[in-house]
Amino acid sequence: MLKKLRFVFGAGIAAGALAMSGMASASTTCEIAVSSFTSCNGSSSCEAQYTNQHPECFAGGATTSTTQINATTFAQATAISQAVFSRLREVSAGALVSADGRSGLAAGEAQGWNVWASYNGNNSRIRYTNVAAATTRTDTDVDATVFGGDYAVSPKMAVGISLGIDRSSGSGQSGAFAPTSTGTEGYTIAPYIGYQLSKNWSLDASAGWGESEFTSGLVRADAERWFATGNLGYNRWVGNWQYTGKLSYLHGEEKYDDSKNNGVVQARTASKNSVDQARLGAQAGYWMNGVMPYAGLLYVSDINRSTSKGGGVDPLGRNAWVLSVGVNFFSLTSKVSGGIAYEQESGRTNSKNETLMANINFRF
Repeated sequence: MLKKLRFVFGAGIAAGALAMSGMASASTTCEIAVSSFTSCNGSSSCEAQYTNQHPECFAGGATTSTTQINATTFAQATAISQAVFSRLREVSAGALVSADGRSGLAAGEAQGWNVWASYNGNNSRIRYTNVAAATTRTDTDVDATVFGGDYAVSPKMAVGISLGIDRSSGSGQSGAFAPTSTGTEGYTIAPYIGYQLSKNWSLDASAGWGESEFTSGLVRADAERWFATGNLGYNRWVGNWQYTGKLSYLHGEEKYDDSKNNGVVQARTASKNSVDQARLGAQAGYWMNGVMPYAGLLYVSDINRSTSKGGGVDPLGRNAWVLSVGVNFFSLTSKVSGGIAYEQESGRTNSKNETLMANINFRF
């Protein structure tokens, strides 16, 4: 299960601390790693040695960048899509009328305002053998909270805007060296749109831009970030059962400036990271008079993943399965809905990932 109960509201990105071949120090910090990298004076093989063993110190690399993008901007994109999908979905009355005396969950949802909030607490653990034949370990906690609001400009279309705020902290180490602590905090502003194609099908899209800051001891690095995503959703009711599906494509980028070590710019430490990801998922839920437990399965594939500071090493698998269980609730009289869910990822080489999510929506 999740590492800590504070995960319900709690924090983090992590990274790992290091072990350089030939270094005699009993402990290694990001200050040492970044300074040593700069001392390579442009030698690509020398620089790659440091970034391969200490990716957490350079705000880039195939491990740290993938973890960060998935748990921040992609988490916001997913929260947006869930909020839009909830607003637009059509519900056939059927058995639901006898449960609540109304004409289905869609009653009153077509017009007006919708405000919502979402929390995503992610824990990611990575273990792999680095180029120095030592084990790099990272344990990363990331908290992402998203606030959004949208307006139905027509019975079939809604437009809105969201603000995502994230904070991360964690620790990691390489070989026998002592752990190094790292963290980030940032924000992203993202407009979005949703459109109901038919009773069962809907589309939504969003794009966001923001900034973040990486810290480890005296090391600082500022970054710009952006993402874009599109989703095709399917929804169908059969009696009290609701079946949904979603096909998604997401693109995310981070661009870090040169790191500063105690205020001094470290040359050539800037990095650019990007992830292109496709997702295909299905979910089944059972309506029980305002409460709906559900289970889902999602297939995730990183179609493209790149970083300027990877040094040619990419220890993470590109494909994974995500199992989810959760419960949604609906109050038609007060026009409030929400839910809580747990997700666990499996199948990605050298990493374990789990997420606790909660959301709430108000319509008026």
